[in-house]
Amino acid sequence: MKLGTNFFRSETASHMMVRQVIMVATVLGACFALLVIDSGKNSDVTIDGEINIAELSTLTPMPYVSAIDAMTTNWFCPGVPANDESILSDLVISNASETDISATVTLLSTDQTPVVSALSIPARSHITLDARGGISAQFVSAVVE
Repeated sequence: MKLGTNFFRSETASHMMVRQVIMVATVLGACFALLVIDSGKNSDVTIDGEINIAELSTLTPMPYVSAIDAMTTNWFCPGVPANDESILSDLVISNASETDISATVTLLSTDQTPVVSALSIPARSHITLDARGGISAQFVSAVVE
């Protein structure tokens, strides 16, 4: 063995070459797998870079009424479990206008008569109500007018 050489280093570079080839192949394989997996089938953006609104509209987490697209002033809120205290159920009524508005909220259930509440929402604000409204039923739904 020559002086100044590393005892653990091999005289030939073949073992390093094999490691390098394996690492390059692994990195290229991972890049190819990422390209195949992310082929755009589940993307919200089309090839032109435009957002696919039809697909996004099916992914909204909570129902809401847009003031721009509103066809009516009535809105039905799907039922929420009223007998489970661990589930939060809020109705948020917003007023984006410059004047106060009034609203009527009717809570519907199969076990009790409807509970009707008249509300006033100040200009440029919102109010939050418990969608269960003190009703102890399996489900409670709301109609906001």
